[in-house]
Amino acid sequence: MTWQSKPKIESREKDGVIVLHLEGDLILDMPSEWRQAVIDGLDAQRENDRVMVDLSAVNQLGSWGEKRIKSFAAGVVGTGGRVAVAIDPHRTAMYAGLRVELAGIDPVVVVANSGDDAIATLKVSQ
Repeated sequence: MTWQSKPKIESREKDGVIVLHLEGDLILDMPSEWRQAVIDGLDAQRENDRVMVDLSAVNQLGSWGEKRIKSFAAGVVGTGGRVAVAIDPHRTAMYAGLRVELAGIDPVVVVANSGDDAIATLKVSQ
């Protein structure tokens, strides 16, 4: 697997939920400064209590990206927060490893097929 596009991470608020929109590649085989930018972008939002991680625009999700998302989610959940992840429902095979990584977090991190569904689960679990 080789990198094709620089990852980007943007944050905004929607309905009281912090939305982290990621795009590009989230794989180990990319420049270290790109990996660090992803880590820094996630870490900057770790203090929020309701976060939706939108992966629907991610081109490649490797084990490096899966572990970063798991670490972020575990950090938020560990401080009493809630996390939901939105995926592209047409590319479910790409997220199989992420589902396994997230399964070990309690309470459960919801993986939804759309951003709206992910936000709805966080609003219900207030």
